[in-house]
Amino acid sequence: MERKRLRQTSWVSGDCSGPAVEPLPPLVRLHLVIDGSGSMCDSIDAVNDGIAMLAVALRQDAITADSIDITLISFGGTVELLAGPTLARDFRPRSYTWSG
Repeated sequence: MERKRLRQTSWVSGDCSGPAVEPLPPLVRLHLVIDGSGSMCDSIDAVNDGIAMLAVALRQDAITADSIDITLISFGGTVELLAGPTLARDFRPRSYTWSG
């Protein structure tokens, strides 16, 4: 059974019982699997740009930013965890390079 995720919204005026909470949407896990092989070395700038644009787009909506959990994985000669798992609101991708 999955536990409900809650977000504190504000203190209710005149109510000393504590902050109001509202349920968050279910957590969606997004696994980006990136080809890090040598054949991608000419495309690395486009891959970095795409990841950066995705990160910005996911942070623009408050509900989306709190409900998408991102993991970035590279494969090629080896499999490497590049980022995550982290909520979209906290995902700040760096510039990646491929070793091929």
